[in-house]
Amino acid sequence: MKLRSIVFDLDGTLVDSVGVCVAIFREMLVERGCTSFPPQEVLHSSVSLGGEVMIRRVFGTYSTTPKQDLAEFRKRYAQHPTPPESLYTGVREILTALKSEGIGLAVCTKKPTALATKVLAELALVPFFQVVSCADAVPYPKPDRRHLLTVLAELNCQPAHALMVGDSRSDFDLARDAEVPFGFARYGYGRHEVDEHVCDVVLESMSDLFDWVTSR
Repeated sequence: MKLRSIVFDLDGTLVDSVGVCVAIFREMLVERGCTSFPPQEVLHSSVSLGGEVMIRRVFGTYSTTPKQDLAEFRKRYAQHPTPPESLYTGVREILTALKSEGIGLAVCTKKPTALATKVLAELALVPFFQVVSCADAVPYPKPDRRHLLTVLAELNCQPAHALMVGDSRSDFDLARDAEVPFGFARYGYGRHEVDEHVCDVVLESMSDLFDWVTSR
């Protein structure tokens, strides 16, 4: 099947947002009297989960109202500039090359629209994507397969002609439920979450993606 579109997860796939998230986690935890922080691997994998699940996992007993804590976290995130170095190596160049090949590009993320568009704008990535679909923009956000299928409909692309690229088990499950081939961003946060042998392509870096696309 000819590849027509690629849908990307955001955090852990295009952008390494751990640095900003961890800074906010520590800031909030210190304010609550915490002196012992979760292990680095817990912080990394929690960022991929997002939402109230992320808050519960990172804050533990220091969070009594995850919904309010998530709102506070997002408020602080919106005030943090996105570091240019948070863009994974090769992302801009590969997106440029893919777009020049006529491949439709989209983002499907759990992030709320305000934060996702902020990050993409600050990294000058907005022009690359025909669709940016966020958790608060649809009634059935990922990992519900309808989120991904809605994105593909906006791209006018059938699932068999698309590739979902993500770094987590939830991204893998999303792609499989929607019957979309999956590219595993092994360099992201979920290195140990996904069985690489059942992925359509395993990416050690973004440059591997373009190599795979052009070899088809």
